[in-house]
Amino acid sequence: MASKLYDVAYLLVPVTDLERAVRFYRDGLGLDLLWYEARQGHAAVRTSAAPLVLRAGGAPNPAGSGPIIAFEVEDIQAAVPALEQQGVTFPEGIERHGGRLTARFADPDGNPLELNQTLPPPTVTG
Repeated sequence: MASKLYDVAYLLVPVTDLERAVRFYRDGLGLDLLWYEARQGHAAVRTSAAPLVLRAGGAPNPAGSGPIIAFEVEDIQAAVPALEQQGVTFPEGIERHGGRLTARFADPDGNPLELNQTLPPPTVTG
């Protein structure tokens, strides 16, 4: 019997400039740097779910296509201006999608990213 898959080990993010990507994810977004291997062309930053492995040699993604990496935040109203002070732009601002608030942005290579705040379920009366 095959071994059951149970978790995500890491997410690979293709980047064109490893140093610029590390500055964006570490300094701009505030994620801890786990490791940096310049000779091998990759680095990793910590998230609570799985590390993001930044791999040099990717092509720019100006269309913003591909999977979206969404970061959960407790207060999106506070997180957006804090990241804007770091140079992050949110073209659509904060939007409501069902039971969550989102704010989409991109890394320097155009990889799509998102802030997500899960809202409490509505109170049912009656």
